[in-house]
Amino acid sequence: MGTSTNTDNVLGSASSIPSTAMWVHGSVYNTSVLSHELGHCLGLYHTHHGTVFETGGDPNQCAELVNGSNSTTCGDYISDTPADPNLWNVCRYNGFITDANGQTYNPSSNNYMAYSDYSCWTTFISAQSQRMRDFIANTSILKNAIVPVISGSTPICSGSTKTFSATDWQSSYYWGNSSNLSISGSGSSVTVSPASSSSSGVGWVTVNNGGQVLARLNVYIGKPLSSDYDPYLLMKNQTITWGEANWLQYDNIKPTSYDWVIYDYGWSIVNRIGSNYESVIITAPSKYDGTYVYVRAYNSCGYNSLSLVGHAGAFKSPSSSPYPNPVSDILNIEIDADAAQSLLPVKGASLTFDVRLYDGLGNLLRQQSTKGGSLQFNVSSLPDGIYYLHIYDGVNSSPEMHQILVEH
Repeated sequence: MGTSTNTDNVLGSASSIPSTAMWVHGSVYNTSVLSHELGHCLGLYHTHHGTVFETGGDPNQCAELVNGSNSTTCGDYISDTPADPNLWNVCRYNGFITDANGQTYNPSSNNYMAYSDYSCWTTFISAQSQRMRDFIANTSILKNAIVPVISGSTPICSGSTKTFSATDWQSSYYWGNSSNLSISGSGSSVTVSPASSSSSGVGWVTVNNGGQVLARLNVYIGKPLSSDYDPYLLMKNQTITWGEANWLQYDNIKPTSYDWVIYDYGWSIVNRIGSNYESVIITAPSKYDGTYVYVRAYNSCGYNSLSLVGHAGAFKSPSSSPYPNPVSDILNIEIDADAAQSLLPVKGASLTFDVRLYDGLGNLLRQQSTKGGSLQFNVSSLPDGIYYLHIYDGVNSSPEMHQILVEH
C-alpha cells in the first residue's frame, strides 16, 4: 500500500501498487497529494522504497546505491530517481549517512513520490512517466479501467458513410448503434451510415464490453429537423424584437448555422449573434406594420424547410373593411389573396384565415375559413344590434376585429 503523510497525519493512500482505488484527505484533495497517490495507482513506489524497507507485499526490496548501478532492480526500480534514505526536514534533505559504497545521498525533494513535505512536490521524471504508461498498457487491473474515446464527424448525410474509431481498443469490445444507423466492420475502426434513406435526426454509436456501455458518441443524420430546435421571438419594445433558436439536442450535433428570413415591410435584421447565428435582433422602420419571421437550420447536409416563428410588431392581416356596415342581409368580407400569399416566403405555403362573427355575449354565430378572397355571412335572421367580426390569420394570437351593426 502506498501512502502520503504530513508529520503524523495520513493524508492519502492507494489500496495497492498498481491499483484502481485511492483516497486523499479532504483538506488536500486539490494538492500534489493527489498526484502522489495516483502515482501509486499507476505503478510507482516511493523514491525511498527498498532503501528504507516498506510494508505492502513487495518481496524484492533492496537498498539502492547512490551510483545507480542497481537502480533498476532495487529502490523504486526507476533508474533516474536518486537513491533516497527518507531523511527530510520539510523540503530539505537532512541526512548525513552514506550508502554501502560510502557515497553520500543526494535525493530530490521535489519528486511527487518522495516523502518530503507535499508542498515541495512538483515533478515526475521521464522514467516515472514511462513506467506509468507501461503499467497502464500491460497491467490487467489498469487496462480494464481505461475508457475508450470515440471519434468521428457528424452529420452523416443520406446515402453517405463516415468512419468512426475508438482509442484503447480491447479484443472483448464491440460496437453498438441506434436503430437509425448501420455499422459495418469490426475492431477499433468501423463504417457508419444511415440505416435507410428515410433515417434522420439524432442517433448514436457506442463501444461496449460485456453488456456495459464504455463510451458513446451522438451522431446527427441528415438535414436538421425543425422538431430539434425551438425558435421563439421576444419583443423588447414595439420596434425591436429578439429572435432565438434553442437547440434541443446535444451540443456536439448542433446545426452549422441558422438562416433567419423576414417579410420586410421595411423591417431588417440588424445583428446576427452567436457562432451559428442562433440569435438575431430585428428592428422596425420609422413607419411600420408588423412582419412575419421565419427560421431554418443548416448543416453540411443542407437546409431544412423554413419554420414560421411568429410575428414582430403590430401586424394587421391584409383584409379590407367588411361592407356594408350597417348591414341588413349579406355581410361581405374581402381578404387580399395576393397580399396573404406574399406574407409567406415559403413556396407553395399560404395563410389560412379563420373568420368568425360573435354576438355581444360571446356566442359564435357564423364561421368560415379562407386562403384569401371574398366570403359572405348572411345576417338577415339576426336581431338588430351590435356584433363582432374576428379575423384570425393563424399566426397572431389576437385577431383583427371589426364592430358590425345589424339593422333591418
